[in-house]
Amino acid sequence: MPRPEQARDATEFVALLRQVKESCGFTYRELEQRAAARGDVLARSTLANALARDALPRAELVAAFVRACGAEGGEGAQVEKRVEEWLAARERIAACKAVPVSRVEPSGEREEAQGVPQRGRSRVATAVATIAALALVGVATWALSATGSGTDEQQTGRDTERQSDANTAAGIPDGPVRLRPVQSPALCLTDGFVRDGRYKSHVAVHRACSQATPPVTDLVPAGNETYHVRWRHPEHGEGCLKARTSGAARGLLEPWEMCAAATRFRIQRAPSGDGDPRAYVLRLDTGQCVAAARATPDEGTEATFRPCDGSRGQQYVISGVPKTG
Repeated sequence: MPRPEQARDATEFVALLRQVKESCGFTYRELEQRAAARGDVLARSTLANALARDALPRAELVAAFVRACGAEGGEGAQVEKRVEEWLAARERIAACKAVPVSRVEPSGEREEAQGVPQRGRSRVATAVATIAALALVGVATWALSATGSGTDEQQTGRDTERQSDANTAAGIPDGPVRLRPVQSPALCLTDGFVRDGRYKSHVAVHRACSQATPPVTDLVPAGNETYHVRWRHPEHGEGCLKARTSGAARGLLEPWEMCAAATRFRIQRAPSGDGDPRAYVLRLDTGQCVAAARATPDEGTEATFRPCDGSRGQQYVISGVPKTG
């Protein structure tokens, strides 16, 4: 029987939940039905997504899932006791402050795993890292020199992009925003479901701006002049848009609880003289841009991403949310 108190992090916690799923023997559809019979909400697509990731699931999902499984065959008070054990383990893991990977030198991670104290290796690790960095700088300098006359053009392009990023940051409103497609400015990018029903979880769609809140949309700096598109919902919590490239959600933008694993967008001004000066494109690092699934989006049209082409179909007006009252 999986014991949640043995889980040390989110990855191990979810792995144990997968074991529960296997041991109880129910399909996702059956679990959804069993949860509904108990008065819980447990969408099978949401559960499948949660068990496929290594992120910590929401507490209500964990509780509904354990109840639906019947706590591996138990009933009544035994089920609720197991639910409390799983929620306690989840709360313990959520309370732990993980050290960001970017702060730890890779060599340090290996040494710490072998029991070498952090303090005793910091200077050595720094020296090694410095030497390696200098070597990389030398290689990079040689590579740039070898490119010849094209280097000036590349540098000019980088300078122009940095200036564009700076102009973008200055033009983005503070606080909640609306993302309105230039082709249908009465619509806003918000949450909804795909029209053909192939995917059951929330995704990004276009709906009338008057009906688009909640969730509240924010553009959150994600480093290196990129942004997360974050949604804040009173029932579903926070999530940042992730460009899905596989499975039933392929080509869609889905809110993920783990914003660190979500897509980073480079927000760039649309070509000058092409309409509203507040028009931007949301560019992925793959060279693709956010766009509506149809040339002129209407109510419920899904958001997708395709190779950037500078067209108006890939442009969004970014404006602040009007204050009420």
